[in-house]
Amino acid sequence: MDSDLHPHILDCWFLTGATASGKTSTSIQLAKALDAEIISLDSMSIYKEMDIGTAKPTRADQASIPHHLIDLVPPTDTFSVSQYCDLAHQQVDTLRAKGKTVLFVGGTPLYLKSLLRGIFEGPPAIGNLDGRSNRKSRPMGWMRSANDSNWSTLCPLTNFTQTISVE
Repeated sequence: MDSDLHPHILDCWFLTGATASGKTSTSIQLAKALDAEIISLDSMSIYKEMDIGTAKPTRADQASIPHHLIDLVPPTDTFSVSQYCDLAHQQVDTLRAKGKTVLFVGGTPLYLKSLLRGIFEGPPAIGNLDGRSNRKSRPMGWMRSANDSNWSTLCPLTNFTQTISVE
């Protein structure tokens, strides 16, 4: 687990739920009652120009209560949960320094879980695994032996022109 977790993250408020379930209007009322500022807990709101289909708070909503971690990254860039946690912790520190209550609002459970429990500290990511630079090494499907009725020996199918003999 991440040893840099801020213990005061547990003193924050969290409002979470499915897209278009009323979180935004509820959060604005709650933030006013708590004298809080809102930190987005949404994996799509972090991206600029992604306003349709994300239920991102409107400009008017954002003007009524300060919202953070919205419209930061171009949609062509990748953004990880680790980056989110780093930015969220920094924003919590900034808001606490201003004497503000922190209200996280959004519907991305991975972000919530990572904030509360930390992130596994494993090896760094391996190159470009999204397939843009090396499509031929990316599995295009899965296959099994014709003699395997239980599907217990699956193997990645990376080249449809490859001949596989089954005895």
